[in-house]
Parts: sequence; structure tokens; C-alpha cells
Amino acid sequence: MLYVGISTCCHKEPSQMNKKLTYAVLTSVLLLSFAYNIIFASSTTFNQYYASRSSSYIIYNDGGIYIAVSGLTGAIDYSGANASTVIQSVVNALTSGGSIFLKSGTYTLTSHITSADNIIWIGEGKSTKITSESNNYSLYLGHNNRVTNIFFETFGSVAGSGTAIVISGKNDCMIDHCWFTNTHNAAIALQLNPSRAIITDNNIVSCTKYGIVMDSGKDVIISGNIIKDTTWQGIAAYGASMDNLVIIGNNLESSSGSYDTAIQVASTGTIKRVSIQGNIVNGAVNYGISLRVNDNTDYVLTDVTVSGNVIRNIANQAIYVYAINGNGNLSNISMSNNVITDYGIGTIYKNGIKITSAQRVSIIGNIIRTTETASSDIRAIMLNQ
Repeated sequence: MLYVGISTCCHKEPSQMNKKLTYAVLTSVLLLSFAYNIIFASSTTFNQYYASRSSSYIIYNDGGIYIAVSGLTGAIDYSGANASTVIQSVVNALTSGGSIFLKSGTYTLTSHITSADNIIWIGEGKSTKITSESNNYSLYLGHNNRVTNIFFETFGSVAGSGTAIVISGKNDCMIDHCWFTNTHNAAIALQLNPSRAIITDNNIVSCTKYGIVMDSGKDVIISGNIIKDTTWQGIAAYGASMDNLVIIGNNLESSSGSYDTAIQVASTGTIKRVSIQGNIVNGAVNYGISLRVNDNTDYVLTDVTVSGNVIRNIANQAIYVYAINGNGNLSNISMSNNVITDYGIGTIYKNGIKITSAQRVSIIGNIIRTTETASSDIRAIMLNQ
């Protein structure tokens, strides 16, 4: 059955379920933020002058020859015409970890780079460019890696190929203050159940399929990113095992209506404790935020908070919560204080919020309005079993 609590009075006390969900989310954010302040305490914003003189290795491109200088001895330890070979040699040398400073220049990958553990990757901003245009090569992070201040441009050549950074089963990784454009699969991919990842303050533009995609993970924060004109989903969490996913303060914009769905969470197993808060979604050809359980009675999506988001210019449904064919366990959903405007500008499914096949749902204090008047099918909230 579908159990829903709806209130239009913003001043009422939140339900006990809302209190528990909000407390759990805030506690998780604070604990993860504290942990990363310890891990990366010295480098919230890197000083490039300091980085160039304190890094384990400094790599630069000198007329097509890539040169790696030891930060300890000042000697040239590695050099050659192949960027991947030189960079991987530096990584292999840092058996106890360290930092790699990539100076301004273009670094074209001809093979995957597999990072060691405890590595910080530092660039000089958009002038440090890593690319793999005609190849499907990526930077694979190790445990306790950070990537910051680097421009990743053009990965892969056809749709579905090419991801710039992959976190595959590694823990305690952070990607921040980077730029991504024209990746043909995703800018950033998380797979094989990584833990304690933070993806924050990146600029992701014109990726063919996804901005950020994950198939599993625990204690993951995706925050403060600008994601624009990605064709499928801006942020896609689609998989069998996720716990404590926080998607907060991101700005997802589609100037051409290119998004299918801006933020999607879809369960093919068990996904629990998800917070989608304070995001701005502007433009999508299908849904603004989608919560979905695939067609299986054993699949679970539970304990989800959708709060304080601004969603506008959505062709169909601004927020859509559903189980395919009514199967699966979709429960404990809290939606509060969202502002939804100008939805239903497409041809079908013209709802501000639509919920099907869910249990224990709370809808409180949302503002829902649209200027679309061409159809009598427009609804603010639609609930059906």
C-alpha cells in the first residue's frame, strides 16, 4: 500500500522520521568532513608555489618530451616522449606515497594510469591538461588519493567510451577543483564499492553520458559541483549496493534541455540512507530527480531525504519516485522544502511530484508552481499505487 503524509504548513514540527533521517545525514556529513579535514588538512586550497617545491615529483612537458624531476634530489629520474610511461614510472617509484605536481602542459594518455596509495595529484589549473582523445584510458586512483586543480579534456571518441577518473574499489579518495569536458562516458566513475569518497567543487561540462556515475559505494559525498549539458544523467547512482550517499549543493544545468534526468538513484539491490539536499536543477527532458527501484521484489531503496532543492524547467516530472511494475521495496521517503517551478513543459507526465508503489512517504513544505497552461493534465502532486 501507499502511505503518504502531506502538509502545506511549513511551520509545523517535522515528523519523527524526518528528524531521524536529517540527524543521520548531518551526522554522516560532519563525520566525513572531519575525517577529510584530517587526511587533507594541509591542502584545502593548494598553493602552487609551495606544491612545485615540496612535491615528491615535478613533471613537465618540454617540447613533447615529458620530464620527471625528483623533488628530493632535483635530478631528472624519468623522461621520454610517452606521457603515460613517464607518469606511471613516477607512480611506481612512490611506494610509500607522495605528491605529483603536473606543471602546465598537455599530457596525452596512451594507457591507463594506475595510481599507488597515498598519492596527491596536483596541477596548475586549466593549463594542466590530461587527455585521451582517441583512446579509452583513464586515471585509476589508489587508496587515500586526492586529485586537484587539473583539467581533463576529451576522453574517448564515441558515446559510452572514455572516463577521465575511476575510483574502483578504493577508499578515502577525494577529487576537487578540477575541470572536465567532452568525456564520452563519464567525468568520474565510482565502482566496486569504494568507501569514503568525496567529489566536490568540480566543473563538468558536455559529457556524452554521465557527469558522475557510481554503481556502488559507502559514505560517499558529492557536493558543490557544477554539471552542465550532460546527455543522460548529471549524477547517476545506479547499482546493487550503496549506503550513506550524500548529494548536496550541486548545480546541474542544461542549457539545451540535454539531460534525460539530472539526478537519478536507481536500485538493483539494496540502496539505503540517501540524502539529496540543496541542489539546483535547471532543465531536463525527462525528470529533475528520480528515485527508482528496478523490477524485482527483492530490490530495496529506503531512508531517502529530498530536501531544499530548487528544480525548474523540467519537461515532464520534477521529482519522480517509483518502482518498475510495482515491484521492490521503496520506503521511508521524506520530501520537504523543495521549490519546483515550470515543470510539465513536455508532452506527457506533467507532475511536480509523482509517487507510485512507495510506503511511508512524507511530503512537507514544498512550493510547487508552473506557468504551463496548455494541458489540463498538469498536477502539483500525484500519488497512485
